[in-house]
Amino acid sequence: MGEVMTVSKEKRQAASGIPEKILEQVSAFPNMPKAAVELRSLLSKEDATIDEIEKILRHDPGLAANVLRLANSAFFGMPSKVTSL
Repeated sequence: MGEVMTVSKEKRQAASGIPEKILEQVSAFPNMPKAAVELRSLLSKEDATIDEIEKILRHDPGLAANVLRLANSAFFGMPSKVTSL
């Protein structure tokens, strides 16, 4: 019938210890940028305005660039390139 595969005790211990080894190497995880946290909070509100969103994005060039990249992606299919917030 079917073949039974056995895994050595050493391999099981090595595989099960991987998460602990990673945690030992990592002293802290980086925090999400302040602008991203603020933007996420703002976007969860139904009454968020475009001006409020723009104000947050202007303080984080990397986040703003990602939003522009997303806006210009094929997913949204804009007829012309979006060049400003």
